[in-house]
Amino acid sequence: MKVLHGTWIPEHGDDFIQSGGFYLWVETSEVKKRRKKSDRHPRHLEDEQLHDFIRNDLGISTGISRGDRYAHQVIERNFLLPSTEESPLPSLELVRYFETDEPDSIQLQSWKIDCVAIEKIIKVVSDLHFLAFYNIQDIQFGSDLLFWYHYVQFFREILLKDQYIPALTYRELKPKKRSKKIPSEIYPGWEIVSSQYESRLKQFVEWMPIACTTGFEKLDRSSQLWNKETLLRHFSECLLHDALMQTALPAVFTRKIENSLIADCLYLNTTKLPPFQSRSISLETYQQWQGWQHQVVGDRANSNFDLGFKLIEASNLDLEAWKLEFLAVAKDDPSLKLSLDDYWYLETKNKTQIRKQFGKEFEKSILLELGYAARMYPKIWSGLETDKPIGLQLTLSEAFEFLKESAWVLEDSGYKVIIPAWWTPEGRRRAKIRLKASEKNSPSTSTSSQSKGYFSLDRIVQYEYELSL
Repeated sequence: MKVLHGTWIPEHGDDFIQSGGFYLWVETSEVKKRRKKSDRHPRHLEDEQLHDFIRNDLGISTGISRGDRYAHQVIERNFLLPSTEESPLPSLELVRYFETDEPDSIQLQSWKIDCVAIEKIIKVVSDLHFLAFYNIQDIQFGSDLLFWYHYVQFFREILLKDQYIPALTYRELKPKKRSKKIPSEIYPGWEIVSSQYESRLKQFVEWMPIACTTGFEKLDRSSQLWNKETLLRHFSECLLHDALMQTALPAVFTRKIENSLIADCLYLNTTKLPPFQSRSISLETYQQWQGWQHQVVGDRANSNFDLGFKLIEASNLDLEAWKLEFLAVAKDDPSLKLSLDDYWYLETKNKTQIRKQFGKEFEKSILLELGYAARMYPKIWSGLETDKPIGLQLTLSEAFEFLKESAWVLEDSGYKVIIPAWWTPEGRRRAKIRLKASEKNSPSTSTSSQSKGYFSLDRIVQYEYELSL
């Protein structure tokens, strides 16, 4: 029996920004003979065996030929594992195959283990999970690797939804002797901006097995297990950085972002190149970025409400008259929704009561939020041509485009979007049944009409919104 383990191990060094690596190792049920007082783990695949198993049995390319004697694939790493005086305890996945008594005492002890560092972490971990679950009978996932599999599946959503922004990190250095000027370094990078990420991260911290926190590049007497949240955030930041660095960009886009902050953050690997001094990225640029970042992240995080949009269907009398209504939704009670169409015409006394619920600077905040949202959905600008915005009018085609493309973008950016019930998954399932029944009763339905899908624009016009629930 083989148990496949894997975890994220930060690099050991004095650099301000540190990278890391994801390392696989294989625990076996076979105990190997070892020298006395050896700190090598007695139950793991070593060197050539590990290389062949990873490459041939699991199908992961190591990228180095046999002639190089695995100098760069099989890497020795240190692990603090529960142990007796003689050996490390088998993992929970392997212990069922041993008939041993419970030890009298257990302590954390350092063991050296041969590992393989992998790139393209999301793809490799997903492929390994498929192999272990469906094909290979004598291999299991360890709890550590199983955790990372589930976490990277979640993190893929952050990448696919582009929930990150360019970021700058500033630090002061020790001044030189007899110098009044304080030298500084500014590092370009990326920052995750997602309320979903922050809430789910806390859950994953609770779920993380201790086995994920036991790996180290180097160990000394003061070494302790990694802090779970620190390790998870470091892994996320490095995974985001690597994903963006490996993304191929078209030449047109490359020329478009020349000499911009985005270009600095995309093309400059701050873990390998010297840090960018303040003469390259100026302190003024950093201060401008700080103000922008605070507008994007800080204002919304401290707000008592979320900006909302409600798409209101057109009536049968005028199929072109759709409306996108602006709302404020209380964070502590999402059922409390305030239409701006109602707010602007309230008496001063009532507005004062509402500000207690939504914040003292409610009007300023709501206008700022509408401005931010308009950058993602430009049609909002037409609703901001007044000092008391309440919404905007949409044509049928504009409303359909909003449903298909813009609604989910706003929703993923933290805004609350309310759409007609027939566009929700449940509504669409029920509507399909009704449409199928209608087609069976209507022999005149053309093949071309069927090929356009249940919710094409032609369908909506044809059925005149009879699907609204």
